[in-house]
Amino acid sequence: GINAEYMGVTDNACVQLARSGRQLTALDVSFCRNIGDRSILALAPVVADKLNTLRMRHCERVTDISLDALGRHCTALVSNAGVLALIAQCTRLTQLDVRNSSVTNDVMDVIDSRINCQSRASGR
Repeated sequence: GINAEYMGVTDNACVQLARSGRQLTALDVSFCRNIGDRSILALAPVVADKLNTLRMRHCERVTDISLDALGRHCTALVSNAGVLALIAQCTRLTQLDVRNSSVTNDVMDVIDSRINCQSRASGR
């Protein structure tokens, strides 16, 4: 993995990393103020099959556009624990689509009882 925390890494560096085709399993770009959607959009499809840890603390330029791309491409990042933590902390969350992820049916039932959720296969 790569730990770029506090290193001042830029979007250009992340785009180059994505172009290299490197198979990352972990990436930490926390506190990298120059990281934005351009970086994440470039990395998401490249690292989708390997990335299992992503830290982006205090990356103010990363928006929902990036989170959507990560959700679509990096299904290994979605776990039971992560989803349960998300719905516990994000009390205003009204929709969650975790289709094609490793989230179990038991957790889907918990999610369905709290918000409008689409499951992996059934689209419920």
